[in-house]
Amino acid sequence: MSDIASKTSYLTLIIPFPDERLAAIAYRTLSVDKEPTRGGVNKTLSVDGNELKV
Repeated sequence: MSDIASKTSYLTLIIPFPDERLAAIAYRTLSVDKEPTRGGVNKTLSVDGNELKV
């Protein structure tokens, strides 16, 4: 495996919503889909008030 392929990258997105209810709806919608194992991607979702954190 090359040096580039063996590096781990992280990305954090914080998406504000007008209210907590809409953030929770987005969270539940995105939580249904699991990442395929072949992609090597791990996805973590959480809600903090009106913010969806990915």
